[in-house]
Amino acid sequence: MNEILLEKYRLEEELDDSPSALIYRGEDTESNLAVIVTAFKETLILSKEFLKRFKGTVEKLSGLDSPNAVPVLAYGEHQNQAIVVQEFIEGRTLSEMLKESAGLQLNLVLDIAKQIGEYLGALHQVGIAHGGLD
Repeated sequence: MNEILLEKYRLEEELDDSPSALIYRGEDTESNLAVIVTAFKETLILSKEFLKRFKGTVEKLSGLDSPNAVPVLAYGEHQNQAIVVQEFIEGRTLSEMLKESAGLQLNLVLDIAKQIGEYLGALHQVGIAHGGLD
């Protein structure tokens, strides 16, 4: 893979291919920091309305101050794709946790719900309305 985006982010491994974006694990070649690179599909970036919303939303996310938010490190365009680079956080996803066990302990469920609520509150404070929570 080894492609460089936005001058310093090397793509290392494709993690997901959703209907709207490709998700990659990568590396900041200057700091060696592990990153997640979201590359929105070309069909979306061709829409001027999408680009306007994309830039506005990412600028708001860049200023988000929440311990439950993954920091946005960079964003831009590369070969007709809108790109967002965020810090890679090692760990399991909620989906993985649910698949690995028959259920979660109540205290963990409450802690997760609290963190989600705090994150959504922080989003609303900077003017971002969330979409689906899947």
